[in-house]
Amino acid sequence: MLILCLVCFAYTLQFVRIQWLEGIFKASDILHITIYLLFIYGIYKCSKGIPNRTNVNRNSSGVIALLVLAKHFKDISKKDVAFILTDYGCINHNGDMMVKEYLKHIDKKNVILLDSIGKGESLAVNYSPSMQQIVTQLPSHIEKYLRDMKEYSMANIYKNCLIFSRGIKEKDCFYVPNVAISKDNDMDLDKIVEICEIIQKLLG
Repeated sequence: MLILCLVCFAYTLQFVRIQWLEGIFKASDILHITIYLLFIYGIYKCSKGIPNRTNVNRNSSGVIALLVLAKHFKDISKKDVAFILTDYGCINHNGDMMVKEYLKHIDKKNVILLDSIGKGESLAVNYSPSMQQIVTQLPSHIEKYLRDMKEYSMANIYKNCLIFSRGIKEKDCFYVPNVAISKDNDMDLDKIVEICEIIQKLLG
């Protein structure tokens, strides 16, 4: 956005020089004004953020899972659990910081985040120390990672947190492939159903 602002300013100095007071208005001025307005529109669009429209697994799978869980939410204690969907999770966790700021009671709840759960052979959970007892109730095939205070993640922001993800485990590393690129265009609904059933049992 800053670059667009600078280019727009330079373009204005160079080309948008309509001499209104002298009553001089040329046909080329219309072209320059149009280009100038396009720059303004570009700045506006950048200020709203540039969305990644291909995020079937990264974002959509979590939303679908929450819709499935909503049907059974009457069996889940609303006082104790909070499902959270936030933005900027891979950049600066701005969405999570906003939740912490505006929902003062969030540390009293068990926060569950579903991130990239629609694809991948391995299912993993990243958890805060206070959730250790709950994590022991999870099926043994789920990879379990205690939060690392050296890594700035959502599990470090919320006091009581479980983050579920699917991906690939290689040695001591777990990662989700094809994030934020055009290949993130598919999901396995059976895998979403599986994690919904796990969460229902966990909270039931």
